[in-house]
Amino acid sequence: MSVFFLLLGRLIPLYATVGLGFFAGRWMQVQRESVARIVFYLLVPFVMFFGVMRAEFTAATFTLPLITYVFSAGLSISFYLVARRFWKDATANIIGCTAGTGNTGYFGLPVATALFDEGTVAIYILLMLGVTLAESSIGYFLAARGHASWREALRRVLRLPTVYAFLLGVLLREAGAGLPQPVWDYLAAMRGAYTVLGMMVVGLGIAGMRRLVVDGRFIAVTYAAKFVAWPALALSAVTLDAQFFRLYDAQVHNALILLSVVPLAANTVVIAALLNIVPEKAASAVLLSTFVAIVYVPAMIALFIHP
Repeated sequence: MSVFFLLLGRLIPLYATVGLGFFAGRWMQVQRESVARIVFYLLVPFVMFFGVMRAEFTAATFTLPLITYVFSAGLSISFYLVARRFWKDATANIIGCTAGTGNTGYFGLPVATALFDEGTVAIYILLMLGVTLAESSIGYFLAARGHASWREALRRVLRLPTVYAFLLGVLLREAGAGLPQPVWDYLAAMRGAYTVLGMMVVGLGIAGMRRLVVDGRFIAVTYAAKFVAWPALALSAVTLDAQFFRLYDAQVHNALILLSVVPLAANTVVIAALLNIVPEKAASAVLLSTFVAIVYVPAMIALFIHP
């Protein structure tokens, strides 16, 4: 119960922010699409750049973002192919996009800071970078294919500033360039804005609906990806490493497990709104998964994570 209340204290502000988004959309006529564009095209690149510049890359940790990128891309493609058997429209594309991601930033990072020491939080951020990059590349590509040819979808991915923010961060780190403290302060402020506006988009998405649009098949497939496939993949990797390979320590194992059990990505609502692909279904599924996480995440932490 102590873990439950510890996490609940960290998560209450996130749920309150969803409520603020709902209020802003319903009674202040704030447009979901406008805020979604700010989050995805302006704030996410800053957060990606900040994460790369802050990350402690060593020979041992350099592979961590690569591992989560491969996991994320593999799940996205796999569940896109599964969804194509049930939907012949762009619904399958948004499922492919969301299957490989998760609410690793807005939701997972506050939980990580509550549970772990600074070293493990740094590892969590490294793992998160791989998921964020996959979301902004293969995930966005699959979503864009819902309304565009593969060439046009690829062009859209190549126009995303997040990809270039990642590359710029890598180049500056390799060059040994530092940033002045005011720039660090500015980037930290942008990360805070990313969390607030990202969760508000979920509330804005709900505000635009007369009622929750609960599609049983949509929820079944997306929740199978997020609450079953992701944890199963992470736990399998942790077990194999602990028993046979012994490449990583318990810090990495714990961070990977937490990354795998967070709810559906709030950015699913952002991308669905930007591309106009079943935004109501996406917002409903994300909101419900965020409430499921109140019980699910503490239970998974109690079972599998040993800080």
